[in-house]
Parts: sequence; structure tokens; C-alpha cells
Amino acid sequence: MIKFIIEQCLKNRYLVLIIFSSLMVFGWNAMKHVPVDAIPDIGEQQVIVYAEWPGRSPQDM
Repeated sequence: MIKFIIEQCLKNRYLVLIIFSSLMVFGWNAMKHVPVDAIPDIGEQQVIVYAEWPGRSPQDM
């Protein structure tokens, strides 16, 4: 299988070059448009959980 792929890549060098170049352009474009937050929000996260445990305080939960 690998031998077949290598043979096809060598036979179709320009197609491989076009595909590789296209992937590089799309990757560069995606990298430039992904938002990056220099100072991420690392504030306190809170989760509200509703549960019952008769006879126990919320701290025991």
C-alpha cells in the first residue's frame, strides 16, 4: 500500500505539489483567523448542583 502511494506521488508530482500548497494556504488562512486571547478569563467558575441527602448539611455534600 505504501509502495503504491509513493509511486503515485512520484508519477503525479505536480498534483502533489498543488495539493500540498493548497493545504498550506488553507492552514495559514485558518491560523490567521483563529481568535487568540492574550489574557484568558481564569476567573472563578461556579456550578450549581441540586441534590438531596436527608440529614446532611450542604458542606457534607
